[in-house]
Amino acid sequence: MFVPGSRRYSDPAAYLLTPDKWGLWRAEFCQLVGKAADPARALPAAEDELGEALGELEVVLSSVGGPVRLDKDGDLVISPLSGEDVPAGHRVPNCPRPSEEGAAVAPASFARP
Repeated sequence: MFVPGSRRYSDPAAYLLTPDKWGLWRAEFCQLVGKAADPARALPAAEDELGEALGELEVVLSSVGGPVRLDKDGDLVISPLSGEDVPAGHRVPNCPRPSEEGAAVAPASFARP
């Protein structure tokens, strides 16, 4: 069911390129992502990639106590990631420094102790 005028419940196909526009962009897109535009070549390559990825996933899921695993009932368990402590005076690369301006508009729950 789709709701006209709603972004959340709209038809997802409305966000896709039309077949005519896709025909114009297909070759460039495939070149950018490094995939064959010819389905006869692209599908076997995708099957190989999928097989390789599933093999890697099987190794991860079979490890006992690993961060990603299947429990005794076969349910997927993903452990929370642990954070890293950054020593005082060090800066995390590609992470902007907090600014006074940002702190002034941030909610009180984000205030530093």
